Amino acid sequence: MSGNSAGAEIKDGEYSIPSDVGLLPGRHRVEIRATRGTGMMVHPGMGAPQDAQVERMESYIPSQYNSQTILTVEVEPSDNPDSNFDLSIND
Repeated sequence: MSGNSAGAEIKDGEYSIPSDVGLLPGRHRVEIRATRGTGMMVHPGMGAPQDAQVERMESYIPSQYNSQTILTVEVEPSDNPDSNFDLSIND
């Protein structure tokens, strides 16, 4: 797998990586991550005022799509079509 990396925010189910900051040709790992609020308020940690509170966030994309990804994409030297990834996620 190739060594460079690039990333993009997924918004409304779409993402784009401009070619000037994109990936070199070759096979690349794909990691998809997302978080959501849990509704639980917690102290943010060291350095924050004692009464500070933030919402605890949780990762909800299974590890098979990020830290232990099974996803890859092949980037060609020429124009590349869209790469879409259908994820199976149980809420």
